[in-house]
Amino acid sequence: MRHTRTFWSFLLLVAAACGSSIPDTSESTASSTVTTVAPTTSEAPTTSDAPTTTEQTSTSTTAPADPAPPELEGSWRADLGGGDLVTLTLEGTTYLISRGGNQGDGDIKVVGGTIVFSGSNLCDGVGTYKWSIESGALTFTVSAGDPCAGRFEVLDGVTYTP
Repeated sequence: MRHTRTFWSFLLLVAAACGSSIPDTSESTASSTVTTVAPTTSEAPTTSDAPTTTEQTSTSTTAPADPAPPELEGSWRADLGGGDLVTLTLEGTTYLISRGGNQGDGDIKVVGGTIVFSGSNLCDGVGTYKWSIESGALTFTVSAGDPCAGRFEVLDGVTYTP
């Protein structure tokens, strides 16, 4: 009986500290009152009407998620001459380049007429290109360089068809 009363007393103390109340169900006929106190925060209210902003910076070499628009998505093919065929697949925020038995993939970010290739499984670095589609053909022109020679070779000035 004493352990039960001790348990309920402890439970009431914990409930009061946590901000909720539990009715007293002990055998005592005297009524008891549990007072709850709302937790306080140490932050002072602000009176400024100016919006708050958070600035984030990234040093990652992978492109943030800006997917390819519908007209870029899909598989494209190019003939580099001499039977050297290249397939470029753009899907969402990823790319896959297949040439002969080799494949390279990574991430893309498309903003307007610019596409950024990054996160390659074959080389480090970011390649930035302008892209255009004319008469159903897709062409890339390097605009800010590409340290990945293999990617540069199959993209810069190359015309792809669906």
